[in-house]
Amino acid sequence: MNRLTTLFFTISILFLSGCQVPKNGDEYHYDEGGILKQIDSYENGAVTRAEFYYESGVLEQIRSFENSLLSRTEFYDESGNLYEINSFENGLVSRYEFFNKDGTLKQIRSFENGLPTRAEFYDESGVLEQIDFYDNGLPSRYEFFNKDGTLKQIRSFENGLPSRTEFYDESGVLEQIDSYENGVYKNSKELKLID
Repeated sequence: MNRLTTLFFTISILFLSGCQVPKNGDEYHYDEGGILKQIDSYENGAVTRAEFYYESGVLEQIRSFENSLLSRTEFYDESGNLYEINSFENGLVSRYEFFNKDGTLKQIRSFENGLPTRAEFYDESGVLEQIDFYDNGLPSRYEFFNKDGTLKQIRSFENGLPSRTEFYDESGVLEQIDSYENGVYKNSKELKLID
């Protein structure tokens, strides 16, 4: 068989078996009423992007793919505001980002090999309020901040259980330490400055 005959034979087999020929470009999906529901983008026969729409026609979600693995998702509310982005590496989640309605950052969660490594929390105006650190997926330290960015509190963990909490005054000076044993409160120690 020559190449043309082989190609025709392969296309015929794919067509008869219900498989689509690998393609490039976009494929549009509509509901029974003719409303656009989804757009799939292809490169060399693999989906690289999928867009989903609300019945109103507003973009609801975007899924991006690399090497046939999900690499990113974006979620939008019915007004078209982005409220969540999820990133993936080798099919595992690597980062979540959440946004307020005005687009300011609300929360970031980072992962390594599917396990949490860090989380950041922001107030409605986008000011950092808290950072959580994780070790092998378990909490290791939480840091809390005042509106001006000064340290307010540090909560430490051992094997995922509370071990120590440090409290700071408005100027960032350590004023109290609470201790825990096996996650259970043990005692508190106030630190007083001598004038």
